[in-house]
Amino acid sequence: MRIGFTGSREGMPTAQRESTRLVLTDLCSISKTDELEFHHGDCVGSDEEAHRIALTLRIPIFIHPPINLEGRAVCSGYYWIENPKGYLDRNRDIAAACDVLVATPKQSIEVTRSGTWATVRYARKLSKKILIIHRNGEIYENEGIDEYGYQTWRMRSI
Repeated sequence: MRIGFTGSREGMPTAQRESTRLVLTDLCSISKTDELEFHHGDCVGSDEEAHRIALTLRIPIFIHPPINLEGRAVCSGYYWIENPKGYLDRNRDIAAACDVLVATPKQSIEVTRSGTWATVRYARKLSKKILIIHRNGEIYENEGIDEYGYQTWRMRSI
């Protein structure tokens, strides 16, 4: 299973970080070890925190760094690092590379002008499984599209 990750540069509060750990542990338990990959964008904050969780779970890490060095975490211990790209292209690469996207947004509702939500929108366009972990630790999983063309979500428990 190829896991993509996107999140806020402000980092994750404790509840969001612990739910991220639970989600990644759960995804590892239902996947073959030799097929696991963890893809992230190497920014300070949530990417950096999720990187540490993936390292403790021994998931091979694939980094998609931004061209802009300001705000870059420069994480170590990765399996592969891609060539740096602009934020939008890099975020699209993460969404395209994954089977499931784990997102830890700062906002509880979808907003424009947010790299995290832009990555979620692109993953949705590619029909990827998406797990949204809110700052309070609640986890939502996309189910599909309703008759009006809106994404439907259900709360997920682990």
